[in-house]
Amino acid sequence: MAKSVNYATRDYTVEPGATLQIVRQAQFVACLAASSTFKIAFDDGSESDFEAGLTYSPESGFSRILIRNPGAQTLTVSLGIGAGNIRDGRVTINAGVTLPVREGAPDVFTAQRIQIVSQTDTLILPENPLRKEVIIQNQNSSGTLYLNGAPMGGDNKGLAVLYGGASVTLETTAAIYGYNWAMGYYNVTELSWSA
Repeated sequence: MAKSVNYATRDYTVEPGATLQIVRQAQFVACLAASSTFKIAFDDGSESDFEAGLTYSPESGFSRILIRNPGAQTLTVSLGIGAGNIRDGRVTINAGVTLPVREGAPDVFTAQRIQIVSQTDTLILPENPLRKEVIIQNQNSSGTLYLNGAPMGGDNKGLAVLYGGASVTLETTAAIYGYNWAMGYYNVTELSWSA
C-alpha cells in the first residue's frame, strides 16, 4: 500500500522582529525563496539559521514551524512543505544574488590601433562590464608587449605578447594596461554588448 504523499507551496511575510507560526503535519520543508536569511524552529526544538535552497526533513517529521525574522527589513519567504518522497528540482538562488546571463553573441565590434610609447605604462582599454573579450595583436618587428590589469611601472610582470604578429585573446571586463621597452603600435579588437 502506497504511503500518503502531499505537497504545498506557500508564501509568507514576516515583519522585522516578528515570529510566524505554521501548524502543519509534514516530513520536510524546503525554502524555495527568501528575501534574506532567517531563523527557523520545528516543534519545541531550538532555532537554526535558514535560507533559500535549504531543506529540512527529520525522520519523524514535525507538526509546527516557527519562522523568526531577526532582520530590520520585512522578510518574504516561499516554502515547500510536504510529506512523502517528493523532490523539488527547481533551481534556487539566494536573495541578493544575480547571475550574469547574456543571450547570443556580443553585438558591438570595435577595432583600433593603439600606440604605446617606449617605457611608458599605457591604458589600452578601460574597465568595461559589458565586454565579452578583447584580442590584442603585436604586429611590430621587435619588442615584446606586456599586459596587466594595472600599471607595471617598468616591470615585465604582465602577460607577454611576442612581436611579429602574435596575439592574445582575453575574456575579461577589467582594465588592460600595456608596457613595452620600445615604441610600438598594436591592434586591439573588443567584442562587447551594447547593454
